[in-house]
Amino acid sequence: MEINYLKGTHSLPSPTSHPRHLSGEFIGREVSSTGFAWWAGNARLITVSGRLLGAHVAHAGLMVLWCGAMTLFETAHYIPELPLYEQGCILL
Repeated sequence: MEINYLKGTHSLPSPTSHPRHLSGEFIGREVSSTGFAWWAGNARLITVSGRLLGAHVAHAGLMVLWCGAMTLFETAHYIPELPLYEQGCILL
């Protein structure tokens, strides 16, 4: 018998036994709606892993762009006679 740990029979308590069932808080977290148990973590994101990776790469690119642009800006406005903290430099 093969055990699939991502798809289990364990899930959060049924909505009828939990007082917060009317708020819709648990929708999308149970095996019946996602195909994965609540303890499987981010396994439910397997089908969108390409988009998730693309979003992280784009975010890293934006951070690098900002750091590079701010470093060039600080370098262009650098005055050697003043300490860096008085010039408001945060990257140099």
